[in-house]
Amino acid sequence: MAQATAEKESAEPSAADEIIVTAQRRSERLQDVPVSVTAVTASSLRSLGVNSLSQLNQAAPSLQVSGENNFTIRGIGTLAFQQSLEASVAIQQDEVNLVNPILAGAVGAFFDVERVEVLSGPQGMLFGKNASAGLLNIVTRRPEFGVTGGTVEVEGVVRPTAATEGLGITGRGTLNLPVTEKSALRINAVYSSQDPVVKFIGSGKGDFGQDQWGIRARFLANLTEGLWFDVIADYNREKGIATYFDRTYRTLAANADVNPLNAALGIKAGPDNLLIGGNSNFYRNAKRGGLQATLAYDLPSGIEISNTIAWKAASREQNFDTDYTNSNGADINRSQTHFNQITNELRLALPPSNRLTGQAGLFFYRGHTDVEAQLAGNNLFPSAILPNFPFCVGATVLGTAPPACTVSNSYFLGQDRNYTLVSKSYAAFGQFTYEVVDNLKIIAGARLTHDVLEIDAVQNMDRYFVTLGAARRAFTAKTVNTDFSYKLGFQYNFARDVMLYATYSRGYKGPGFADLLPATVNSPVVKPETNRNIEVGLKSTWMDGKLLINITAFRSKFKNLQVSSFNAAAAADFVQNAASATSQGLELLTVIRPAKGLTLTGSATLLDSEFNDFPGAVCYPGQVATGCPTAFNARGLRTPVSPKLVANGQIKYEWSLGDSLDAFVEGNITHRSSQWFTINQAPGTRLPAYDLLGASIGVTSKAGWRVSAFCRNCTDKRVPTGLGLDPAESVAGRIGIGQLFGFNSVRQIGVNLGIDF
Repeated sequence: MAQATAEKESAEPSAADEIIVTAQRRSERLQDVPVSVTAVTASSLRSLGVNSLSQLNQAAPSLQVSGENNFTIRGIGTLAFQQSLEASVAIQQDEVNLVNPILAGAVGAFFDVERVEVLSGPQGMLFGKNASAGLLNIVTRRPEFGVTGGTVEVEGVVRPTAATEGLGITGRGTLNLPVTEKSALRINAVYSSQDPVVKFIGSGKGDFGQDQWGIRARFLANLTEGLWFDVIADYNREKGIATYFDRTYRTLAANADVNPLNAALGIKAGPDNLLIGGNSNFYRNAKRGGLQATLAYDLPSGIEISNTIAWKAASREQNFDTDYTNSNGADINRSQTHFNQITNELRLALPPSNRLTGQAGLFFYRGHTDVEAQLAGNNLFPSAILPNFPFCVGATVLGTAPPACTVSNSYFLGQDRNYTLVSKSYAAFGQFTYEVVDNLKIIAGARLTHDVLEIDAVQNMDRYFVTLGAARRAFTAKTVNTDFSYKLGFQYNFARDVMLYATYSRGYKGPGFADLLPATVNSPVVKPETNRNIEVGLKSTWMDGKLLINITAFRSKFKNLQVSSFNAAAAADFVQNAASATSQGLELLTVIRPAKGLTLTGSATLLDSEFNDFPGAVCYPGQVATGCPTAFNARGLRTPVSPKLVANGQIKYEWSLGDSLDAFVEGNITHRSSQWFTINQAPGTRLPAYDLLGASIGVTSKAGWRVSAFCRNCTDKRVPTGLGLDPAESVAGRIGIGQLFGFNSVRQIGVNLGIDF
């Protein structure tokens, strides 16, 4: 538990090279870690206006975020979105891996966060399950012994160019209380209410904004000399569809079926369209919570033994009107998910000062997922003809066909699936560093993982005139896989603040299942993804901390990517292992402190990420390529959400206004080159290059209060977080593009007030 002291001391680093990270599961200087990591401290989060994981790409150029918190690192992310698959970019908070993507929202709006680390490349060696592309590591503040105090912070924003009132408020509070001389309790709470950027003008009902609230309590005790106990309980709720399901029409064909319906509502498709319709219910309600405990003992020899056990659970129910009109095209797109996980990790860490240092451990995970989902509607058909033969939707009189209906269908078209998934994972791991001679260290690590997954599923049990994608059936399956991952490398210190490293590692993402299975396919098993990564980096600090330059070169080769694709033998689309890809490039971080109070920070990622082979890529309507209109080989195409260049820059100046006040002014810019949001590069799904500007100015009192004003996306660039083909238009053989907007997709102006007591 020596890490607790190191983290406390690093809360506000005084120089660029003093940031402490836990990128190797122990506290180390950022400049000493042979890993490509972007560490965003609490003060940086505040000055950049980063309030959640969905906004973290403003500070980490290797990270991209699209749609519903789909994270991509170095051009590779999750390419198939099902609860029966795990994410390629893992999320860990306070030493616990949040395995299912539904738990990512448990982080919610950041509150009482010490720092967030973005680790690029495979990280599953030390961080548990499925970090084949990278990891987001969130570290919250620990309770402080002997300190009674807290913080209250309120932020209000207005988005003047949103289609609604565009108001938002976020409140955070923290209370630290000593319990005994060597124990303390820290309680945090957060509340956030945001008006949607998009305005609903349909006849349906729903929760169109985004409201969140959460609470976390953490108790830390030094039970005896060297023995530490740390327990965390948290609960989080989220309500509303804003930024998730309020998709607007960007482009539509002249003969699109929804055109007259949109026109009747005054909706015109376009890049600036912020209006949606719908006659169904829109809702998204999520509940998440957990309990975890760590017992750690520091031996007199410096060896630390720790055990962390955690239970996390989440439930989510949601629905939206898929066609976004006041007619029933596909009014139902609902799902209900219940998930819980138990993890336990036992670790032994050697003293960091020894020539031989490192750690080894045992890991166990069990996850249980229940999913009920349905997509259904009446394809915009007039309700008067639906009960008649041959549609028989809601038929009340049954007889011999024709002209009578032999069955009564619930909807014209649709699909449904219900399943239970039980996952277990067992692992033994170790990673060690040995200083062969002064300043030269050899790195070696390995992880043996054994995964066991079982699924019990039924699909398309409801009745439809047109059943989408798969036949009515039930299936059960089990898959067992054992994997050996490893890491080899070295690091050499030319001086204390100049370090060169090189590593070769193999990443692993475990198996899963396709949750909808065509009649022509017998097995739903999706095999593991693997990644082989080469990384060479130089970390250097010069001129007594006034200049920091870090540069990393990398090359990753992914095999057996889990992706929705067309299988010629089965003559159907479903999730399978169907692609390989290579991601390579450079990452750069520079921090310059040319004068007292002045800091210039720049970071960039230059990326080349493309498919090596993808023979089952689904064609877009009208695509001219070998194999189309069914499927083609996407070999040579860039992977989705992988701009060639992302660059972030910030200038911050801090100065004193006297004995009691300090002031700061800050400006920042983010540049992203063009990127595709679809695998097949359908026309209209390429987002051109753009620049986002931000700025803030504020005053801090030594008495504990602070106030600042800011703008984000100051020039009001209308930047969507996702572009995609409209499914109904694709079925009709036309191209229609939908777009999602986030809160940073329009200009934001706000004020932040805080007080420490």
